[in-house]
Amino acid sequence: MDPDTPETKSTPSPITPSAIARREAAEIELFADDHLNSNHQMADKEASFQRDLWQLCAKRGILGLTCPTEYCGGGISTIDSCALLEALGHGCRNNGLLFALGTQIWGLQKSILKFGNDNQKRNYLPAMINGDMIGCFAINEYSSGSDAISLSTTATKDGDKYILNGEKSLIAMAPVADFALVFANSNPQAGRWGVSAFLIDRNTPGIELHSANDMMGLRTAPVGKITLRECKIPDSSLLGQEGSGATLFNYAQIWERSMLLAPQIGTMQRQINESVKFAKNRSRGGINIGKHQAISNRIADMAIRLETSRLLQQKAATLLDNEKFDIFNAAIAKTHISETFEINSRDMLAIMGGSGYLTEYGIENDLRDAIGSTIYGVTTDIQRNIISGFLGL
Repeated sequence: MDPDTPETKSTPSPITPSAIARREAAEIELFADDHLNSNHQMADKEASFQRDLWQLCAKRGILGLTCPTEYCGGGISTIDSCALLEALGHGCRNNGLLFALGTQIWGLQKSILKFGNDNQKRNYLPAMINGDMIGCFAINEYSSGSDAISLSTTATKDGDKYILNGEKSLIAMAPVADFALVFANSNPQAGRWGVSAFLIDRNTPGIELHSANDMMGLRTAPVGKITLRECKIPDSSLLGQEGSGATLFNYAQIWERSMLLAPQIGTMQRQINESVKFAKNRSRGGINIGKHQAISNRIADMAIRLETSRLLQQKAATLLDNEKFDIFNAAIAKTHISETFEINSRDMLAIMGGSGYLTEYGIENDLRDAIGSTIYGVTTDIQRNIISGFLGL
């Protein structure tokens, strides 16, 4: 189904993950807690990407959750992946790593699986799933802003090759990527239907992936710039058909908006657990602070937001499992979960007071990362425009 004309009728009711996935989730949480939190605060401070942790996640099967087994993936359903990613987010405190994993699973792998030919799938998917290859989704430009398809990067056909020129900005994973999925304008007269997508390896002459930008949050997931100067690539690098870039982008965005924040459901559950523990153990005037409504009501609100976020996440996953590529519900899920993550992080900081403001507790880390979640994958303001548009406004 074309994601530009989503099916919004007869939406299936959300279903819960299978018993097998729930059992596996417990093991994933232990794995994350035992192996993915080493030096995460130092890595955040130094803005360093921990490739050794990436390899551990690949070995554990996280990078191939939903990809078919013929490409070395796990072949599990989207709804079951929710349970595993929630468990991963509950155990792992490195939000940058969680975000980076999601860009591969939902943005890149789904795009290659849907639009790639057999050679492209076999060249890229197994290597990504095994952790040997990292990609980046290169569409954003300084001049395009929220209008992602309005591109100045060009792709000029020259016989059996394309010549690309332009610059991409704020590209997640670009500094450490082994290849880039680059969007360029191959037919300016055709508007959005003139955009094409290309798979370009890092060592291709004419492409340069620059060092990371210094960011407020998500600092362990490097973001940088890509420049293309007379970058010549064979026409076999084209992903999908010429002019299908806008459709490919919309397809990838539905997956990302629906699923990229699945680990943060687990993160918010951990925040509530730790807030309850803190409120029970901290007292003022001989009374546990959890007995004060200012604290207990705040934690109750955190729980309400978490439960609604989890339901929206499960609904989004169920739609995808039923091949209903619904822009409307994807926008609702992305907006609600990202804003809930930010508000709950603020509430946890308020509950813990001065202790929460200290770096060692990691709450300010969550808050900085949560703010980023309201921006990447298109800002929540634009998501609301999408939602209101479907409501006829």
